[in-house]
Amino acid sequence: MKKIFTLLAAAWCSMAALAQSFQLETKDGTVIPNGASVTLKSEIEDMMIWGQMNAHVYARNLTENNMGLIAEMKAVSGGESQICWGGKCVTVAVGDTYTTGTGVASAGEANDLEIHALINGDFKTAVATRTVELSVWNENNPAEKISATITFTNDEKVLAANITGVQTNAHAVYAKDNVLYYNFSDAASRCLQLFDVAGQLQKELRLSSEAGSLPLEGMSKGIYLYRVVENGRKAVSGKLLVK
Repeated sequence: MKKIFTLLAAAWCSMAALAQSFQLETKDGTVIPNGASVTLKSEIEDMMIWGQMNAHVYARNLTENNMGLIAEMKAVSGGESQICWGGKCVTVAVGDTYTTGTGVASAGEANDLEIHALINGDFKTAVATRTVELSVWNENNPAEKISATITFTNDEKVLAANITGVQTNAHAVYAKDNVLYYNFSDAASRCLQLFDVAGQLQKELRLSSEAGSLPLEGMSKGIYLYRVVENGRKAVSGKLLVK
């Protein structure tokens, strides 16, 4: 029976691996769940003859191999924004969408998508806000596309009106500094299982609150697959990286 369970778990892990090769992150390593809206504080940096405000959004390769990554960005509001990926920098006007060429995302690394806005004029005192819709996917599996809405700004009024960071109603499970964080839309009795890449169950945690954190003591560094079971059914699954 144990062997059958292990084989089933390994099969589930294989399916999960196909489902997600990348995750979006902020500069400090906070995971941006698929479908999230993010408000990030940015500074306008002096680039000699113009100012540049950087979003600092990264796509982390969750696999152990270098992979081809394609990104797509739509400029939503605030003015044109630029993305530099796939060997080319392209400025995108509000309302337009640009799909990049394929860029190599290093195994296990967070790859800067170099999303920024160029600020003309007296940029040292300029106040700016940009909102873009961003999607990324593995070139060999477009069906695994993940997306987020990114607002980056140095406007204190905008920052005061929004809680800076990741805002989402989606299920969120991620690890940071050897701590597991979770966020759900409601409180319920849930079981979170962590598997290694070989499909072996490494840890099982009981969750009852809507959001919280738990230490991952004794967990080795690496990629793990998680499964959250609610009312006897799989509610959400994915990958997380323990550093």
